[in-house]
Amino acid sequence: MRSIGSLSLTKRNVATTIFILFLILLTFLPRLFSLSLHWATDEDLWMQRSRDFYFALQNGEFEDTHVAYHPGVTTCWLGSLAIWLTSQPGYFNSWFHSDQFLSPSMLSRVRFPIVFL
Repeated sequence: MRSIGSLSLTKRNVATTIFILFLILLTFLPRLFSLSLHWATDEDLWMQRSRDFYFALQNGEFEDTHVAYHPGVTTCWLGSLAIWLTSQPGYFNSWFHSDQFLSPSMLSRVRFPIVFL
């Protein structure tokens, strides 16, 4: 009798887990499909901060990783990770300081790890 009750409880747990995963996927998909669209007014600021954060880490200038009035640590780390993964050796310095960095395609690349997290 006890094993039958625990079996139905297990089925309930599996169904609940599947439902929760479905909800997570449901909330993730709209963000995933709109990575290059406008979400907030300060996105270019955070892209530039992630770029500066990456540059400071790359050059060992760790005091420059601090943002005075708002830490944004997670955003800076994740944006820097995206920049590091998409940068091309030799081409990075010219691209890093150009207007191409603030393009919609780069915005979607910098956003992806943030959306995923």
